Amino acid sequence: MTDYILYIDYKANVPGCGYLYTRLNATDLVAAMCEAEKQWYSQDVYLMRIMEKVGKSEKDQGTWRKQKYNATLCRRSGWWFANDKDHYEQEHKIFRYYGTGKNKEYEWFEIAPNELGPL
Repeated sequence: MTDYILYIDYKANVPGCGYLYTRLNATDLVAAMCEAEKQWYSQDVYLMRIMEKVGKSEKDQGTWRKQKYNATLCRRSGWWFANDKDHYEQEHKIFRYYGTGKNKEYEWFEIAPNELGPL
């Protein structure tokens, strides 16, 4: 099971890019930071967040599974910091949906509804 997701928010001047969610192979937070570092390109990336699995996955609509993730760490320039109000960061929570259908594996990410605070 994937314990960490990397969220990348690209700078507005990067053509064809907006944001990206991708699974990390890390088994702990330090390994997740090291893996995420390999995807940091300061000229293209505005911020990155490491999102950590919360609780157990749930069955959702037939064969799909749903897993919640919360942002734990954030990086805007040269260092990592906690993704919390003390560092002026909004909560960032998502659901990862995954499963198989028609002999293929599927996966997608959605912002958790009713989880966004005031902007």
